[in-house]
Amino acid sequence: MPDLQQCERAEGIKYLEWVSDFVSKYKNKHLSLKNPAGAMLRIAGLEDTMYRGKHDEVNGWGKFYLPKIVNMQVIGVVEGTSCPCDELVLMTCEDKKLYAYDGEELHLVASSFQQLRDKDLEYPASKSYYNGEAFKDMVRSSSVK
Repeated sequence: MPDLQQCERAEGIKYLEWVSDFVSKYKNKHLSLKNPAGAMLRIAGLEDTMYRGKHDEVNGWGKFYLPKIVNMQVIGVVEGTSCPCDELVLMTCEDKKLYAYDGEELHLVASSFQQLRDKDLEYPASKSYYNGEAFKDMVRSSSVK
């Protein structure tokens, strides 16, 4: 894994630009993971996943799952897990945490890119988000006349 000092210093859009450059530079490289045991990360952008061309769906991951709206940047695909769908897509956003989408839920799999460098992802995760969770605490208002 490359030196992550730049990644650690970058914030917001600069962080996402760093991630995009990282994916471009290391695309199709494989990283063996310690956890989940036997899993492998293939560095890939959105267009190299089963969600290629589905920008609205990826956009939805950043809007409808987490408490705050974020911009998700795909990092790659984790292979060799118990994921219920064809691909466990790994991504990050401005909060610098790593999330994985398994076709149903968004899982918080690492607290930082550093944890990825240490080859340690938590999947299935102890914290996961479902579609619409961002709205669970909203109160529906009704205007009565």
